[in-house]
Amino acid sequence: VTNIGNGTLNWTASADQSWVLLNGSAAAIQGSTGEGVSDEVMVTIDAAAVIAAQLGVGQHTATITFTNSDDPTQFVTRQVILTLTPAPELVVEPTTAINFVIEAGDPVDLLSGAFTVYNNGSGTLTWTAVANAAWVYLDPAQGQVEATDADGQTVTVTLVAAEVALLGVGTHTANVTFTADGQEEVREVVLTIVPAGTPALNVQEQALLNSTGPQGGPFTPNSIQYTVENVGGGILDYTVTVDAIWIDLTNATGS
Repeated sequence: VTNIGNGTLNWTASADQSWVLLNGSAAAIQGSTGEGVSDEVMVTIDAAAVIAAQLGVGQHTATITFTNSDDPTQFVTRQVILTLTPAPELVVEPTTAINFVIEAGDPVDLLSGAFTVYNNGSGTLTWTAVANAAWVYLDPAQGQVEATDADGQTVTVTLVAAEVALLGVGTHTANVTFTADGQEEVREVVLTIVPAGTPALNVQEQALLNSTGPQGGPFTPNSIQYTVENVGGGILDYTVTVDAIWIDLTNATGS
C-alpha cells in the first residue's frame, strides 16, 4: 500500500472470504502511511478455514479491498484465486481375494499372487500394507504412486514356508490392510490346504478381464487365459461356468 499523494494516508484492507488472512488476521486491518511511503500487507491462505468452509475441488475467488479511510470513494481491489485439486485416492485391485490351494506338505516357493495399488486422485499417494498373518509376505509393503502412473504399483504376495508348515488342513484367511492418507482398503488372502492325495483345484492367474470398446466391438483386450491345475493328488475333473451370455469359454470342462 503506497501513499502517492500528500499528507498521511489512513487506510483499511479487508477480504470477503474467511480463508484469506491479511497480516495473519481474518478481520479487517488498518494503517497510516506517510507521503511516498509504502506498507506491506501479507496475504496468506488459512487451511483450517478452507476446510471449515467446505470448499470443493475447483477454483475459488476472494476479493481484497483497500480503502482510503478519509475518502471511501478511493479504493482498490485485488483478487486471490485458490484452486483446489483432488487429493490422492487409494485404489487396490483386484477387489476379490487372492486364493492359494496346496496339498499338505507341498512346497510353496513357486506360488505367488499380486495386488496393484493405484492413485485415482492427484499428486503423490504414500501407502503401506500390512498382513495380519505371519504366513503372508508382501513385497513391497510400502511405496508411493503418482497420479500419472497408470500402471500403479504391484505388491507381490507370497507364502512363508515355515509358517505354512505350522498350519493344518483346512481354509486359512488373512487380511491385508492398505492405508494411505487416512484411507483404508482391506483385501483377503485365502490359503486352502487339502489332505495329501486329494484332488485340489487351483487357478493360477488372479487378473480379471477388463475390456473396453464401442457397442458392437472391437473390444480391447478381448480375451484372457486362465490355467486350471490340480495341486493335490489323483485326478481332478473340473467345469467352468459363466453368468453372462456375452462371454465365450473354451475348454470349459476337463480333467
